[in-house]
Order: sequence, then structure tokens, then C-alpha cells
Amino acid sequence: MIGKYLGGNTYRFYECDVLDLKKKYSLTDFFEQLFDYVFPTDFRMIQCQK
Repeated sequence: MIGKYLGGNTYRFYECDVLDLKKKYSLTDFFEQLFDYVFPTDFRMIQCQK
């Protein structure tokens, strides 16, 4: 159901990773994977430095 609320990069992640691969995610896992997909790998480090 979450797919109808997504757009752009987030929908692309949902379409490729969730729909096509038919992976089962808990809501927490989904949001963690979505965060990793949308933001660069060093995003958290940059935010901590600020």
C-alpha cells in the first residue's frame, strides 16, 4: 500500500526492490533500505560532522 504515496527516486526503489524482487520487508527494514537507497553512503557522517 505504501507505493501509492511514493514518487521519484523513492518509487523507483519500491518498484525495483520491493515489487520486482518480491522481497518481504518489515516497515522498519523498508525505511532503512529506502534511506540507504536515496541518500549517499556518507550522508550520516556528513550530518554528524555538522
